[in-house]
Amino acid sequence: KCLRAVLTDDFYSIVDIKRIYSRKVLDSCVSKINPFTIKTLGFRVFSTYAIRNTYLTAAEYFHKVLTSRDILDLQELPKIMMQQMSFTTELAELKSQYELVEFSPSQCINIRRLNTIGITKDHLRDYCDAVYSTTERGSYFTILSLQKNGFSHLLDEFGFEEWFYSSIMSTYSNRFY
Repeated sequence: KCLRAVLTDDFYSIVDIKRIYSRKVLDSCVSKINPFTIKTLGFRVFSTYAIRNTYLTAAEYFHKVLTSRDILDLQELPKIMMQQMSFTTELAELKSQYELVEFSPSQCINIRRLNTIGITKDHLRDYCDAVYSTTERGSYFTILSLQKNGFSHLLDEFGFEEWFYSSIMSTYSNRFY
């Protein structure tokens, strides 16, 4: 019972659950913490972590984590979470759909926030199409070299760094490698 009251978050590594148990219960036997006992505490158990059973799948939980904030710092998330295949799959899917755009290393902005400043998914796709139509197939370029060669786009007005533009291009079909 005391462990149930202490486990208030939706996500824990199995190691952390055992650590919490050993701190909270005197003379505790960590071997009592197993998939069955974790399930009785209201969690879905995976190989190295557990998620509150209010989520049907790990992907559903990771989707919530990734989309609940307008600005997301991936470095603030537990390392073990970011190492999960279902997490990285969900992150890649959200980026490919332009629900999230990485605007600097490990920093993502939600499309909701971009919409509030007038940027839509169509603007992001249009940027990629414009770059594609002005560059030679198989050529190498940077955002800075494009701009030096006279390339401009509506998105330039918003003052994003190169990482933002590279991010939207890297997730746009397979045109840019």
